[in-house]
Amino acid sequence: MKKIIVVTILIVLGCTGFSSPTKASGTLELPDIVNTYLEDPEINSLSTFNNKSNDWSLGTGAILYDGMMQLGGVASWSGWIGYNKKIQEKEGFILSYKFNQKTDFAILLHDGQWWTDGYKRFGLDPTLLQTNSFLGKTGIFNYFPTNFQAKPDIWYTILMAVDAGGDFLAVIWEKDNPLRFARYREVMKQWANMSWNLGFSADKGSIKFDDFYSVSFRKYK
Repeated sequence: MKKIIVVTILIVLGCTGFSSPTKASGTLELPDIVNTYLEDPEINSLSTFNNKSNDWSLGTGAILYDGMMQLGGVASWSGWIGYNKKIQEKEGFILSYKFNQKTDFAILLHDGQWWTDGYKRFGLDPTLLQTNSFLGKTGIFNYFPTNFQAKPDIWYTILMAVDAGGDFLAVIWEKDNPLRFARYREVMKQWANMSWNLGFSADKGSIKFDDFYSVSFRKYK
């Protein structure tokens, strides 16, 4: 009788605060609300912010503390954090955050040099639920079509994604109550076939970020 030997191989990653789970791993799940907006979403990677990772550049006002990434506002929007990977079409991210009183911060997908004619930005002010976008030197500030209001000291989750053809989507909801949400979608056809830098900027106040999921998807629903 032949002996059948089963060998199990474990790969242990260093404690970088970053892992690369997939849908097949069965260990990570996205919030149910994500399936309302994305078809066939998959997790590409997870940043837990437990330790420093090469995926992030922590600028002025930014620290890792207590398993979270924290950003303090600095005058003239000098508080910042950068994600060191590009966001491509058919990709996006999911991130939880909480801000304190009188916070002013922005989440930005951008390309090019600020305050030049070629600059492009799809950005959000999560405290006002308003866009903070720029086409060259022209700002685009539209409120989300909702009666939902964001309040300090409550955990929120944001889904931000880019579909083909310059089709941008942002959904913000209370982490513990997804029925309280706001959604914004805008198509910028002239921004098709691009990749995007992701950054966070704060002028005042303080924000905590937790559990950043990089995701890919087939299309919007």
